[in-house]
Amino acid sequence: MLSSIITKYLKGFDLSSLAKSTGFTKRQGGKIKPFDFLLSFFLAVSTKQFSLRKWSLELSQLIGQEISFQAIDKKLSYRHLTFVKQLFKLSLQNADSFNSFSETEILKKYNRVLVEDSTIIKLSKKLYYHFSGVSNGKSKSANARIQLCLNLKDGAFENVDLCTYSENDTSYSSHILSRLQKNDLIIRDLGYWKRSVLIAIDKLDSFFISRLRSNTKLYKSLDNEDFNLVGKLKALDQRGIKEFEYNCRFDPKEETTFRIVGVRVSPDQLKQRAKNVIKSRHRDSKITPNSEYLLNWSIYITNVSQQDISTADIYNLYRLRWHIEMVFKNWKSNFNIQELLASSIGKCPAKVEMKMYLSLIYIVMIYQPTYNAFSKKIYEKKKKILSPLKYGQFLIDNLSVLIKTNCK
Repeated sequence: MLSSIITKYLKGFDLSSLAKSTGFTKRQGGKIKPFDFLLSFFLAVSTKQFSLRKWSLELSQLIGQEISFQAIDKKLSYRHLTFVKQLFKLSLQNADSFNSFSETEILKKYNRVLVEDSTIIKLSKKLYYHFSGVSNGKSKSANARIQLCLNLKDGAFENVDLCTYSENDTSYSSHILSRLQKNDLIIRDLGYWKRSVLIAIDKLDSFFISRLRSNTKLYKSLDNEDFNLVGKLKALDQRGIKEFEYNCRFDPKEETTFRIVGVRVSPDQLKQRAKNVIKSRHRDSKITPNSEYLLNWSIYITNVSQQDISTADIYNLYRLRWHIEMVFKNWKSNFNIQELLASSIGKCPAKVEMKMYLSLIYIVMIYQPTYNAFSKKIYEKKKKILSPLKYGQFLIDNLSVLIKTNCK
């Protein structure tokens, strides 16, 4: 099975032409061919203890000629970065997909259902001025931020970006606008909160479900009359009502209204939220009384009509965000992307970016197709979802032997 996948996703591309057009290959007869470069990386990264020396050893064994790790290191440069970026885009376009979420009736209404999140990767301190990070005056740490947008309907990566640590989710929020298509649904958490972006999504004939930021100014009619959300919720508390739905406006001059829905959280959830707030805030930063009260509620805002998605559906759809969190956990636990990127030595950020895209090509070409194939069979027979984490562990444990056996 792996033999056919590798043939399809590597030899299926015209790697030689792509390598020449992007500058990866500049002369004929070079030692490191693009196919061997990629396959040896797959073999090296599957050992869980990746290093350039292991990569050079795998490549040397593959082609029957000694290749130094310095020769591979030279390939990890800006000149070769375009090759792996283009190959990653092509791999996404040609990837087979299956996701049990696509069987969910409510998701069939939308073109794509997108979730977006980011994860932080620690890097070599020498890269501090390229990726920024944290400095306390005595020491510095370099961090990168990987932004991922996932399409829940087919489990495919819609977009991946390597950004500086200082470009947080809020500042990255508007990037989605250039990629949105009509009738897309995007599900966002508070990290990406930006009122202007939500308004823009609505004007692009797309849809959103987002957590509502507690200090958001809202209006209830085409005048300056405030929408007193806290007052309304306290009135519901007095009547013992634990769910609500209202219509409101971001701007009193705009006719467009948005739905706000919410549900009261359990005492255990409230305790956890309070702990998270204390942990995330500076010790001298105090939470306002209104914000503290709103911790009692899970509140969402959307431009989807009640006829299309009920209040209960909004809660259930928002919970699907766990899928992108599982992707990041898989990357770090099974594919060791944290250690792989942190192992980049020197001051050239291209080395980090090259390794990231090579890792993503590995995941898209090797992990995702085999996971989709097994997941589809299991879902069709037993209506159960194959654990991405468990399958990732299985694949890593067996990949190097299977590739070597099937690719000779």
